[in-house]
Amino acid sequence: MENVIRLQPKSDTTHYFISLLEKLHHLEERLDHLHIPRHIGNLKLNVGNTIKIISFDEILRIEADGNYTKVILDSGQSILVSKTLKAIFSQLPKEGFIRSHQSHVVRTSSISEACFGSESYLRLKEGSSIPIAMSKKKYLKSVISSF
Repeated sequence: MENVIRLQPKSDTTHYFISLLEKLHHLEERLDHLHIPRHIGNLKLNVGNTIKIISFDEILRIEADGNYTKVILDSGQSILVSKTLKAIFSQLPKEGFIRSHQSHVVRTSSISEACFGSESYLRLKEGSSIPIAMSKKKYLKSVISSF
């Protein structure tokens, strides 16, 4: 027996792929509602005599404050650590977080809007606005377009 692959006519094939893409999109939406962690792993923060272990999915954004850094969680809790933003950013998964400014890192899944006007900013789902540095505008535009 000979293995033969029969292709459907172009219109049927196109319709078939479009229906598959629609089903995939529908499944992605359903998975989003389940709140399944997308970034497996955690960040360990030294706070006084305690080591706090924070899931990457709990982190909303991170803000520099001199040699200190504030880690803001989805719950609204803020954790101040004596570590630079650069040091913390290096511990995060590359695909889940972006540095929009010298003083700001944002979890990509928390972005609801990006404005690239004269005053560029990212608006997060909880309502806060994070500035976008002029030097990061082009990069962030391409990254956000690929979401």
